[in-house]
Amino acid sequence: MTGLSGRNKTVRVPGIIKDTKRFDSGPDVDYAVPKTGPQDKGMPRPWRIGLTVIDMQVELVFNLSEEMHVGRSYPSTDLYEGVDLSPYNAFEKGVSRKHATLRLKGERVYLVDNKSANGTFVNGKRIPPDEPYPLRNGDRVKLGTLNTVVQLLTNPFELM
Repeated sequence: MTGLSGRNKTVRVPGIIKDTKRFDSGPDVDYAVPKTGPQDKGMPRPWRIGLTVIDMQVELVFNLSEEMHVGRSYPSTDLYEGVDLSPYNAFEKGVSRKHATLRLKGERVYLVDNKSANGTFVNGKRIPPDEPYPLRNGDRVKLGTLNTVVQLLTNPFELM
């Protein structure tokens, strides 16, 4: 489903809850204290992540429970398990098929470069392959030459 918000297009990946609360800026925006309620059956809730493709002003919104690949689909299929950046010129911009992985570890969201051909950069710094790099709200992530901004939209541990 697609919606328009001002100039920005918002693309919602299936399985997303409607209302989204954005984090405020500050030094502790990406930390959370785990809380669960009876409705959670002891399992933590997923993080809600926004990934804005800067050149096209498109925001992809999805839930992250454990880990998710970010990359592009194979040309012969439209199926991709993860965040498919193919519609945003990913091939031309040097994005690998399984370029990077977003992963939850403890109370943080991490980005891992999967030995991509053209590298992954966070705020202008190339991150080493196979090493989890902690993400903060508003980080600029470059996959190959595709520029994005990560937004941590909802603190899953404070929803009650």
